[in-house]
Amino acid sequence: MHDQLLQRAILLMQQKKYREAQAILSGLLAQDPQNPDILSMFCEVKIQLDDFQSAMQLANHAIGIAPADDRLFYQRARIYLQQEEYDLAEQDLSHAIELEPYDADYFALYAMMQNSRKRFEQALQLSEQALEIDPENIYALNARSTALLKLNRKEESFAGIEGAFRHDPDNAYTHANYGWGLLEKGSPKDALKHFREALRIDPNLQLAQAGMMEALKARYWIYRIFLRFAFFMGNLTAKYQWGVILGLYAATRGLNYLANHNPTLQPYVMPVVILLVAFAFSTWIITPLSNLFLRFNPYGKHLLDENEITASNHVAISLLVGVAGVVAYLLTGLDPWVLVAVVGITMMIPLSVRLLPSRNPRMMNIYTIGLGIAGVLGIATAFMNQTYNIFAGAYVVGIIVFQWVVNYMSIKQNNR
Repeated sequence: MHDQLLQRAILLMQQKKYREAQAILSGLLAQDPQNPDILSMFCEVKIQLDDFQSAMQLANHAIGIAPADDRLFYQRARIYLQQEEYDLAEQDLSHAIELEPYDADYFALYAMMQNSRKRFEQALQLSEQALEIDPENIYALNARSTALLKLNRKEESFAGIEGAFRHDPDNAYTHANYGWGLLEKGSPKDALKHFREALRIDPNLQLAQAGMMEALKARYWIYRIFLRFAFFMGNLTAKYQWGVILGLYAATRGLNYLANHNPTLQPYVMPVVILLVAFAFSTWIITPLSNLFLRFNPYGKHLLDENEITASNHVAISLLVGVAGVVAYLLTGLDPWVLVAVVGITMMIPLSVRLLPSRNPRMMNIYTIGLGIAGVLGIATAFMNQTYNIFAGAYVVGIIVFQWVVNYMSIKQNNR
């Protein structure tokens, strides 16, 4: 009876009926709480149900019982990756490989993790080790393709992904991965086809959902420019990302200084300064604004989550306030309306990122609310014949500091 129930649970897991499998495994575990195989299967079910806290408890329990079982360390590494604990995942994967150096899946997952950490040379080496063991390992083929793409070896990258298609033409992950490669190459229409196919095969694949959303927005030329910059920045490590940010800031300040002290150069320099400032500002707000347009797309409106919809609404309202301030100033000539325009337009920055995943979402919300209060008080005081007031000054300083703080948090989060 025990073996029949175990086989039944395995079958249900193969059919992706995880809740039904969970009921059976729960009963089996109550009868045999020290069985590492049942614990491992139950852990897998919890992973698939996104219950990572319970999965971790089960994995730790199983490892305590069977510390020489390489599969358990591989399983726990997957949980750590879901929690973005890369160092701990690396330790477990290294240990799993020590215990079993001939499992291609271990090397493939390790390679995928190194891609996430922007260690592309290491990812390439690990993926090739995996392919030496199993030349048809789909995840190793995908990891190798990604590493080659990031190392600017595009022809080899796309040849590798085509090899993955030959081995498994209906693999959703391969279609999604190929779609991202095409998107980075600058072919959003072709990418869209592969994201659609990936979602047809697996409607819940987040990699494909995110890619579909980016490909739909990339139909607009201005978003394609932003996307190229985003890919460029995303492939850089932290120090080079800071180098680009500080370089753009220094270039803007230097050109502005040059224009102010050389009136004859102003007609040539100031357009460049304005373009750099506009580009920097657009990188903050283009995602929520494009999400706003995406909501009118029959496919795109189903891809946005609640936070993305809320952020796009807030940014749209802030933009309307800014435009209203510009129009009112042109009609009345009153200086306080300039502040309304400035606050409305610049508040798009914190409103665009406050709901994004971060290490400290509470701080982001408090900071954004504080900026909003300072802006409103500054506007109210300006209309009481004090255009330049302490609240307006605090708002300007706050919005400048906010950009550097968020850049720091973003770079830190994307370079672990």
